[in-house]
Amino acid sequence: MLVSGYYFPTARLDVPMLSAPALPLFGDVMRYTVSPIVGRMATPLMTRAIFAPMPVPDRFDAFPVELSLRPSQIRATAADTALMVPGAVSLSARFDELAMPIEIVAGDGDQIVGFEGQSQRLADRIAGAALHKIEGAGHMAHYAAPEEVRAAVDRAANRAGAPE
Repeated sequence: MLVSGYYFPTARLDVPMLSAPALPLFGDVMRYTVSPIVGRMATPLMTRAIFAPMPVPDRFDAFPVELSLRPSQIRATAADTALMVPGAVSLSARFDELAMPIEIVAGDGDQIVGFEGQSQRLADRIAGAALHKIEGAGHMAHYAAPEEVRAAVDRAANRAGAPE
């Protein structure tokens, strides 16, 4: 079960900038000084971007922004960002080995990773993969259509022969 994933390496301008807090020394200084401040200022814009083209749902107001801006969390997020492209390179080389049921759910308006270049491409690459396009949704397809995501999980379990 895959939702709005990043599966193939692409050139991304955000990766160098958002990876810096993972660096030794320089990143340590960033995480304890400017990164939390910049993070607080950028959160509304970034939140709108991940939900676009849909509005941010009211229930997302409960997201604990302050917890995501702790130095340890900033480091973990930055390290994850730094490894995103190399991870996609490594994993995409092995997609042909996948033999289990694959259900992919993604919004057709995903501006973070892109629908055609990621989810559609993966569905085309993996034999038997099922792609479920959420019309009008962005990167947060699981917020836009939680029942469709649940149905895809159920279909994957049924295809795999899992007990109900």
